[in-house]
Amino acid sequence: MPTNLLILPLFGGFLLVHLFHFSRFRSQQLEGYRLLFWSGVSGSCLLALARLLTYSIAVAGLFKLSWLLSWHAFFPVDFSGTGVTALALGVILPLAGNLCMGRQRAQDLAVRRYGGSLSRLLHAATMREFPVSVTLENRKTYVGFVIGAPNLDPNDQYVQILPLLSGYRDKDDLRLRFTDNYSEVYESGRVDPSDFIVVLRVENIRMASFYDPNIPSAAFEMPEAPTPPPD
Repeated sequence: MPTNLLILPLFGGFLLVHLFHFSRFRSQQLEGYRLLFWSGVSGSCLLALARLLTYSIAVAGLFKLSWLLSWHAFFPVDFSGTGVTALALGVILPLAGNLCMGRQRAQDLAVRRYGGSLSRLLHAATMREFPVSVTLENRKTYVGFVIGAPNLDPNDQYVQILPLLSGYRDKDDLRLRFTDNYSEVYESGRVDPSDFIVVLRVENIRMASFYDPNIPSAAFEMPEAPTPPPD
């Protein structure tokens, strides 16, 4: 294949990576040469598939000779049909794949497979609509629902939380002390809960976990050791 035609499968590989939901989320972690390499590998696969497809069609005689002559008159370059087919496959295949794997499912799979521990926890909390407890570096703690969790994009470094409770961790024993209860304010109907959404920088989070309000904190307290009788 002429070198100038290789731009078609390479561009097709770029389109495949960015149009297919799963690979688009995955590519958010890739920068520079790694992204170019991934697009090149995808383009090479498209080129091989396109060549196999066009060769099979030619051998099977599915296209009339007049049609082939018209194509070569329009694009008089050897293997031009293979290059254009590779480019077309770079659009058709990801769109067909998106019908089988929706955007939400692709994001969930990409975060669970390639995300860090904190990203997976925040994403799971969003999917399950389960509250989390987040402690910052200044010991300030929020308990609430994750409204917006960061994806795999390294530039997306913030998480949005709708707080239910807030407080701090004691400097001595790090026990959680609640000072504010937002639930009662929400239930009053006098305010819009979205006005209380807090945006936290991920790098400031020092501790995060799921929070189940049905489990009392007293359930984790160790019983006091019995005092030994005097001699």
